[in-house]
Amino acid sequence: MALYTISARPASTSPFDRRWSSVYHVRPRPELPPEVNLAPWLGPVRNQNIPAIGECSGESGAGAMDWLCRRWRNEAFVGSSLGLYEVERLEVNQLAQDMGARLRQTQYAMQVVGVWANSLDPDIKQDFVVPITDAMLQSAAQHRIREGLWCPTLDEILNALAHPTQPTVVQVGIVVYPSFESNDTLTSGIVPMPGPTEQPLGGHAVLCIGADLKQELLFFRNSWGSCYGAALLDNSHANFALPFRYFDTPRTFLSARAYYL
Repeated sequence: MALYTISARPASTSPFDRRWSSVYHVRPRPELPPEVNLAPWLGPVRNQNIPAIGECSGESGAGAMDWLCRRWRNEAFVGSSLGLYEVERLEVNQLAQDMGARLRQTQYAMQVVGVWANSLDPDIKQDFVVPITDAMLQSAAQHRIREGLWCPTLDEILNALAHPTQPTVVQVGIVVYPSFESNDTLTSGIVPMPGPTEQPLGGHAVLCIGADLKQELLFFRNSWGSCYGAALLDNSHANFALPFRYFDTPRTFLSARAYYL
């Protein structure tokens, strides 16, 4: 399975971290819709196992831009995950290192530079570092987020997904354990809480695309191709679910960002 290279510890705050609840009202759960499904506007299924590098932040960030363009612009854009991951590494002077990225780096890259088209920089491992061209920068300039908002709580994630006028997907950083990629999980698509003796494999960045308040599940698009037996929210077989309890502790939940054009 994929490499887990996102920094597996909660991100500290910075002036770049504007909190979702400082901009929008957080409605109590009884006022939220019982189900949210943002999957109809997702872009193509992504698979970071093809380049086989730790670009999960780039995959989920580019996937967020795919969604934003389809939902709000009616544009069938496909963003370059490798390009976004390269900009993330440039920010922290780690261009030649495959060490993953924090979600703050993803937000900065998407807000300041943008996401260029995948056709200009496709997922090919030998292109881990490529010269950035004017065409890439011009494409990225047309695909920038206006704002990213930090969502440190489950209720902020739920409210971002279910906002009555500006619903949006949320990029989420989680800690994964062996049960995350067990046969049972890959069959059902439902990730259990890790057992008390399970040791973390590392951090992973994924895209939150829906919720079920009755079942207390959040749904995500992963970047492992169509690896799940179950079809959750759509027929891609690329989505999985986490229980709400996953977001109660830093043992499993790292950070989250809601993005807006």
